[in-house]
Amino acid sequence: MNPLKMLTRSHTVALPTDENKVPGKTMVLEKKSLKTARGALSEITNNTIIPTGKSSKSILTTTTIMPKITRARTDMTGMRAANPILATAANMISQQPQKFQKLETNREQPMLIDEYMEDDDTILHDDVPMVEPEQPENIDLYDAHDPQCVGEYVNDIFAYYRQKEIIDKVSPTYLKDQYHINEKMRAILVDWMMAVHVRFKMLSETFFLSVNIVDRYLELVQIPINKLQIVGITSMLLAAKYEEIYSPQINDFIQTSDNACSHADVLAMERSILSTLKFHCSTVTPLHFLRRFSKAAGSDSRTHSLSKYLSEMSTVEYKLLKYAPSMIAAASIYVARRMTLKCGPYWNVTLEYYTCYKECDIIACAQEINEVRKREDTTSLKATKKKYQSPKLMEVALIPPVDF
Repeated sequence: MNPLKMLTRSHTVALPTDENKVPGKTMVLEKKSLKTARGALSEITNNTIIPTGKSSKSILTTTTIMPKITRARTDMTGMRAANPILATAANMISQQPQKFQKLETNREQPMLIDEYMEDDDTILHDDVPMVEPEQPENIDLYDAHDPQCVGEYVNDIFAYYRQKEIIDKVSPTYLKDQYHINEKMRAILVDWMMAVHVRFKMLSETFFLSVNIVDRYLELVQIPINKLQIVGITSMLLAAKYEEIYSPQINDFIQTSDNACSHADVLAMERSILSTLKFHCSTVTPLHFLRRFSKAAGSDSRTHSLSKYLSEMSTVEYKLLKYAPSMIAAASIYVARRMTLKCGPYWNVTLEYYTCYKECDIIACAQEINEVRKREDTTSLKATKKKYQSPKLMEVALIPPVDF
């Protein structure tokens, strides 16, 4: 008589032998009681028993389940004395939980280490003092009592300016459609307009607006070269009417041009420009942004005058039309700070907030403005430099350029 027939299926699973070599007769015993205690075996361990006849063997493909060992140990407690084989098996099984418990401890150890390190990291982070990010300065705080500064609406006004500069932007390639005018001719005209502006002591707003009117008109109308100076004269006349309290007369402009045109020619060109631009003379120039940005930079009078010099000088360069007026103003501030400050930072959080430009955004424009400033010492177009060599403007044109 084979004594293994007395073993239940739960006992045989826990034996420390190769489970695939257990006889099939043993594996099919007491199937009903095992299903009642733990449920269907295939649902828990994916074991498969394939009955193929009397001579076939059951194939068991599974891994050892820990709760089953405890149950088997409990079932054998009352059967040790009855059968010596069961006693031997029980002793062998009693040694297994310690081994499995050790394996489980090793398996869970990495998780415990990770949790400990996370807690340790948290403690280390708590020990490091938190550095608050730098906040932009409120530059309108000290002007709240001044109604002319309109501190309640200033941010909305400049938001509108940024929209308008996009709408009124001049094409940076409009001279391709002009068959008789090139970049050099435009530069000569703008330099002459600067000289007339200085002679009549007009505002800087007048100069910027007159150059903008010239560019917008030439973008839409092709003119011969003999009409180019009349366009400049008439543009300054319109800008002076718009910006100046006392505008120069038409005859004053004609005399400045050495009688290059007549009174009737100026009136005819005035009608042509106004009809072409649809009487849209109001626009945004770099000077609108320059004053606001200088306030954000905390510039003194000398640095602000240098910024104005750089921005007015940039109007002569046709290639700089590709940049928006706000970009020209911000880049002029940046170059002026590079020229006057001995060390950085040349850009800070307050300037970034109010200009809406980071240093990396304006560096290309600033480098081009700096190159124009370097050529100013050797070019024949010196009206802007002559203006800012005046002691009234603190002779900022004599400040040497820098390399960056």
